[in-house]
Order: sequence, then C-alpha cells, then structure tokens
Amino acid sequence: MARNLTLMPLKSEETGDLARLLFGTPREVRPFGKSRQLAVFEPGDIFGFEHRAVSVQRSPYWCVGVVKCAVPGMEICRIPGVRPGGILLLWAVGKHHAPRALEAIKLVEMRAALNEVPAAFWQRLSTQLQAGLPVTDLIERQVW
Repeated sequence: MARNLTLMPLKSEETGDLARLLFGTPREVRPFGKSRQLAVFEPGDIFGFEHRAVSVQRSPYWCVGVVKCAVPGMEICRIPGVRPGGILLLWAVGKHHAPRALEAIKLVEMRAALNEVPAAFWQRLSTQLQAGLPVTDLIERQVW
C-alpha cells in the first residue's frame, strides 16, 4: 500500500539555486540526482522552506513558505517545489516579502520551537505579513 508522502527537493547554492528547509524534520532524506536530496514528509507534518532561483533568462525568484502536509481526501494547493502539494499556511514571494517572512520566522523561533507552532498561528502571521502590518506585537502576545 502506497503511503501519501509530500516531497521537497533540496538544492545547494552551488547550482545557482537554493532550496532549503527552515524548520521541520523530514521522515527521510533520500539522494536525488547528482548533488541534490529529497526531503520526505508524512501527512500532518508542518515544515518551512526557502527557495531562491537565479536565471539569466528571467528575474530572480525568491519565496518563503510554511506548508502542512495534507492527509488523503483533503484539498491541496500546488506549491512550487513541493510535490504533490500541501496546505499553504504562509507564503511570501519577492525581494520585499520573502525577507520579511524570514525575519518573522526568526522572531517566532526566539520564543518557541518552530515545530510546535500551531498551523493557525502561521496563517495569522501570513495575513499580517501580506497586509504589511507589523508582526512583533502578534508574536509577543502569542501564548505558546
């Protein structure tokens, strides 16, 4: 019987692209190609990632996301670099939004273990970031 796994390819900066986990513990890390790895997550796992791509033909791409791996039967979002997809809890794209999201994640990490932060908080944080509102008050008021 096949398990419903969520896969995230990890890349190093040597290739010009970067795809790394910010938090979350994969159930397994498999070799994937010559210089890449594949992080494997099970349904219900929450993880954060950063993806940067540099291309001569297009402008640079930078995104930060927090994803909850879906259980069978749930609707999922298609997320670049995450297969088959997942429930998007936080999403920030571009040279303005991605650094703000990274900074917010660092602030959360100073107050709590990122693996233990509930999905609802990540969604609220995403809303604050998208609205351009300060996130320090939200993080300081949160009871972990």
